[in-house]
Amino acid sequence: MQITGFHRWGFVIVRTAPYNDSNDELWTSLLERIRADTENSMTRKPPGRPRDEETPALLLPLVRWDVLEDREHALAGSDVDAARRLFSTWRDTVSVERDGEGADHMFVKLARVARFRYFVMIDQESLESLNEERELAESPDRPRNLPPVKVRVVDAGSSAYALGKFPPPQEVDEEDEEEDENDESTLRPIEGCTEWDVGWMWVSINFLLSFYDTLQADQGWDLFYERPPKIL
Repeated sequence: MQITGFHRWGFVIVRTAPYNDSNDELWTSLLERIRADTENSMTRKPPGRPRDEETPALLLPLVRWDVLEDREHALAGSDVDAARRLFSTWRDTVSVERDGEGADHMFVKLARVARFRYFVMIDQESLESLNEERELAESPDRPRNLPPVKVRVVDAGSSAYALGKFPPPQEVDEEDEEEDENDESTLRPIEGCTEWDVGWMWVSINFLLSFYDTLQADQGWDLFYERPPKIL
């Protein structure tokens, strides 16, 4: 922020989950959770440490969880590539008028700021993870630890994905899959990609705020990357 003079922060959120009454309610609830978790995390007093009144007062007014949706619903059910194209279109039209002071800095235009390099994608699986958490929380046999509510964090600068160079997904039988998992040189295809870094990862919404801060560092993505289906 000090280098660029650009003070807004927070992930842009792209919706690819289909539109229906049930999904729309889950979508609204998930956005509210993300925004509430941000405020709670920043205002919570760390154990054994004095409360920091200054930082939340400075940073909370600057957070923006902007949402990108396809109003024609053509993006519903789409893959990461389609979400990346929508985000890239938004990013390529960055301006001081739309995004605020500092948006014309070179680091912003080159996507060296996390807000313009990475984004959150909420798909059907994300909404189902929220619904699963709800059902288990209300169950008489509620587990001690509820499963994480997860979203995709996507690297918009992943060239392989951006260029569409991944081969189509291949069917893998169970025997071959077991052999692959024991072979460090062979990785199970994730949506057609057999590279270690598939251009996105699952992240628990409880970790979104601190992960955004991590991604501000040059090697943040590489240091914390978890290949799907693992969840950060």
